[in-house]
Amino acid sequence: MEHCHRFGWISWLAIKDLSEQWGAQDFLAAYHVNRHYLQAGAAPKDGKVVPLPPDRASTGVSLVYIPRIDPSSALHFSWNPNNCAIWNYLSPRPDTQPLHPRYRPTAEVLSLIEREEKCGRRRPQYDEVPEWKALVEQKNRDWNL
Repeated sequence: MEHCHRFGWISWLAIKDLSEQWGAQDFLAAYHVNRHYLQAGAAPKDGKVVPLPPDRASTGVSLVYIPRIDPSSALHFSWNPNNCAIWNYLSPRPDTQPLHPRYRPTAEVLSLIEREEKCGRRRPQYDEVPEWKALVEQKNRDWNL
């Protein structure tokens, strides 16, 4: 079993369905490979999902400027309606590690974004660090950061 090297979101219901369709050994092997990416806090603690703004897709990836998180650089931002991850490819801290992101409520982070450029499907995979570094460096120049 190999990790696919592609960031994605999956619901617990989808995992439950897979576990029922696959044999226990196959499911556990897949779980072992991907367990780091499965967050126990995928749903808000209070059970309430704050709707995304109508002009925002339900999932996506952007380069953003959030000075309260990092005033010196653009950041990689990936989201779904409940949670998002902020990745700093140039000078990561424990809460912005590219390969080990910390998940945050999407609504909380959306309110902090001052600049944003959405990335299309033709973007590097999240673990292609040199490619993301180049994109962030270019965005920093574009935004005079």
